[in-house]
Amino acid sequence: MIQTLTIKIPKQINIYINNFFLVLQTNNVKNYLPLLNILFLYQKNDILFLTLKNKKKNSIKFLYLYYKLILNKLFGLKNGFFSQLICKGLGYKAKIKNNFLILKIGFSHKIEIKIPQNIKVFCSKVNNIVFFSIEKQQLFEFLYFVKSHRKPDCYKGKGLKLKNEILKLKEGKKV
Repeated sequence: MIQTLTIKIPKQINIYINNFFLVLQTNNVKNYLPLLNILFLYQKNDILFLTLKNKKKNSIKFLYLYYKLILNKLFGLKNGFFSQLICKGLGYKAKIKNNFLILKIGFSHKIEIKIPQNIKVFCSKVNNIVFFSIEKQQLFEFLYFVKSHRKPDCYKGKGLKLKNEILKLKEGKKV
């Protein structure tokens, strides 16, 4: 039994295959996804069909992987992905200057991080950093790289944390 998965393509997005890459394109943005030779893709009207070329046991995992990757690319082109980091601590601040994210997070020096081209970063408040991109993986890689500079403290919760992240704080020493 060969399994086929279908994806409905929105009207504003064009899809075509070019040199072992699946190209997803809107008005002025192109997004590429490398293809494996075990997958067979074809498009009919506004539906994309994904099928395996061979029936090996482990190759079904690649089918579902590519299904989710294509859905993420489509969602990113249509809506985009965003997330927020909060600087929690006395004197912790963030600002954007000349395509650099400048963090003041309790060290004796400021930390300057170059912002990648395909990621937009805004500081809505002094202690709130908003990240936006059409690439989900690259967005969260950069977000966690920034967060790694000052992970939240387990006693007071000071540091860089995601907006919806729940921290379980430890109880301090009792006298």
